[in-house]
Amino acid sequence: MADIPCDAADATVVAQDGAAFNAPQGIFIGGGFIYWAELDDNVVMRCALADIPCDAADATVVAEDATIDGPVGVLIDGGFAYWTESGDDAIMRCALADIPCDAADFEVVAQDGSQFNDPRGLLLLDGFIYWGERLGDAIRRCALADIPCDVADASYVAKDGSEFNGVTFLLFD
Repeated sequence: MADIPCDAADATVVAQDGAAFNAPQGIFIGGGFIYWAELDDNVVMRCALADIPCDAADATVVAEDATIDGPVGVLIDGGFAYWTESGDDAIMRCALADIPCDAADFEVVAQDGSQFNDPRGLLLLDGFIYWGERLGDAIRRCALADIPCDVADASYVAKDGSEFNGVTFLLFD
């Protein structure tokens, strides 16, 4: 891969507001919006691409509730917003039609106590949801038909502690 020279003069600020954005994670772009998880504020946000550069006035809440614990991965697909929670080792979702979502709108996609080790990157493909586990050094998947998925429903796609060290992103092309 060729080096792409990029310096501050080439970069465009997409979102910036020190008071409003707090440890943004898991960026996803789709449907005319940029989505991200606010790790420290335990909220999933979005901003219309037409509003770039986005500030606090342009950003809207996708999912917010005291039960969200450390969101880091975000995926939008099939009318749902999905996010991973590093604090309680879970993958959650809510319907985009319900935003702003709160706990009453949340659906557990995958959770099994400490069995899922810090899920991060998300991908939906051919009826399965895939995720990387930063602390589990693995990539797992679960059939969407099996939601809510626990460790008995999830299968390893790849696992080898010496080869996979902190999987955090998944991409399909």
